Amino acid sequence: MSPIIEVLKETLKRAIGKRDYKTIEKIIIKTHKGDIAEVFKYLKKEERKILMLTLIKSNIQKAANVFQDLEEDIKSELLRNLSSKDLTNLLNNLPVNEIVKIIDHIPDDVRDIILKNLEKEKIEELEELEQLLTTNEDNIASIIREDYLSINENITVQEALEIVKNTDKEIEILYIYVVDDKNRLIGVVSLKELIASPGNILVKDTMTRELITVSINATKEEAIDIFKRYDLYILPVINDEEELVGVIYIEDIIDVISEKTTEDFFKMAGAKEEELFYQDKTFKIAKLRMPWLLTATFGEFITAIIISFFSFTIEQFLPIIFFLPMVAALSGNISSQAAIITARGLKEGRLSE
Repeated sequence: MSPIIEVLKETLKRAIGKRDYKTIEKIIIKTHKGDIAEVFKYLKKEERKILMLTLIKSNIQKAANVFQDLEEDIKSELLRNLSSKDLTNLLNNLPVNEIVKIIDHIPDDVRDIILKNLEKEKIEELEELEQLLTTNEDNIASIIREDYLSINENITVQEALEIVKNTDKEIEILYIYVVDDKNRLIGVVSLKELIASPGNILVKDTMTRELITVSINATKEEAIDIFKRYDLYILPVINDEEELVGVIYIEDIIDVISEKTTEDFFKMAGAKEEELFYQDKTFKIAKLRMPWLLTATFGEFITAIIISFFSFTIEQFLPIIFFLPMVAALSGNISSQAAIITARGLKEGRLSE
């Protein structure tokens, strides 16, 4: 834990313990969302609830931003413990793609709570997104963001800069996308280029027409490959009509890679990611692990039966018994190594399927 997070944690714990909400609000206003999200990991269950409630009541948008940065088990815990009213306020300030990510990684009971508390418009957007994801579960739709800036090609640079000035401060503007009258993506201009250009020329005369895009029908793997190949920070998403529908940020791609890695580790261990939401429920975790453990036990039982058929032979070569555990352990290690190398090779394209 860094010294800054340590100080922030202790300060918040004292304020929360005293129920000093004014101090908590002051700290929230001055502190970056990423640091607040980091502190959540070191707070107790009740302390996390109080901090999130204070966030929701004092700055709902910041609460939503902090929530997106939290670890999945903490998200699930908060979703279970917030009231319907607070849950409604929080969820309705989250982007639809974040709600989809939450729904994809939480138990059914928490999912039901979410769907009951969404606004009608959010539910409609969610249904459209889920319909797209039903066609392909690995579709990029769940990581597309709408916090970008697009402008028409026929306005002047001066008019474009006025639009930039009036844009929501939450939107990070490094690149501005240029569209035609039919909202088709035709170019891009950086904020630096826009500022350096004469104010009376048209945006289309200063924009770059060569840009990298990805189709809304693409998979997350394809998006990851594009980010790697072109070393991108942000990637515009277009539909079949070449209309701009959103963007994907590098941080979302990093999250996808992390999720896939975590998923692979769980599969290799014969466990389920759902365990993260039941850390304090031993029997629930045991139930989730039981299928894999029973399968392994059955396999070992078959091995024992096969060995028993050769008991007479083994009796004649008694020293062999001492090597059985070593052979069993080595075979397990070799198979694990082979599985990891093969899976990684397929993932990186070094091996063909």
